[in-house]
Parts: sequence; C-alpha cells; structure tokens
Amino acid sequence: DDKWLEQFLSLGGLSSLFDALECLGRKGFSCIADALKQLECVACVKAVMNNELGLTFIIQSQAQNFVQKLAQGKPSW
Repeated sequence: DDKWLEQFLSLGGLSSLFDALECLGRKGFSCIADALKQLECVACVKAVMNNELGLTFIIQSQAQNFVQKLAQGKPSW
C-alpha cells in the first residue's frame, strides 16, 4: 500500500535496489540464482514505477539520478 511504499522510499529502499543491481551486475551470471536475484530487483523497481507515489519520488529525486540510471538501462558505475 501507499503507506508502506512511502516508508520504503524514505528509508532508501530504491537506492538499495539500485545498489543490489549494481553489485549483481558486476558479478555477472555465475549461477541461475544471480539472474533470478536481478530479475527480482527489476520487478521491485517496476512495482515502484507503477505506483504514482513511487514514480513521483523517482522523478523528484534528482540528486540520486534515478531517471538517468533507468534511461541508461544500468546503474552508473
């Protein structure tokens, strides 16, 4: 629900998802579990983006460059 999502975002949940994707991306696909972890992170980012509150947060969080990271299709490292 929106209350849960608001708390998730305010506690840095979206940044944690992008950090996890970055870490998993560096590792590559050493096993199927790594690919599944990446897919789960992407599914969570998608869920945030499919919510008005989440999408607004992404757009307004210019300091964290979420829009740029999404446009590039990968985290900036």
